[in-house]
Amino acid sequence: MKDIAAIKQPVIHDFERFEELFKSAFQSDNQQLTEIYSYLLTNVGKQIRPTLTLLCSKLCGSINDMGLQASRRPRANAHGQPPARRCGG
Repeated sequence: MKDIAAIKQPVIHDFERFEELFKSAFQSDNQQLTEIYSYLLTNVGKQIRPTLTLLCSKLCGSINDMGLQASRRPRANAHGQPPARRCGG
């Protein structure tokens, strides 16, 4: 399997913008929360969904603010329900 850095290369600048948006969404004065957020930001496994979203956005044309927002997390559907969970989760 390729290294995640190689996979991110085509969208590296957009991924860096995504990281800044993500960091700004998780500002906290609580040290314990800051440690949790730090883990989320550095965990390579948590970079796969945003990387794939950005790559798909680029494949479909260009990466705009909507693509960056979509990279952050799944949104509720049109009825306000959260995304369906799979695999018994």
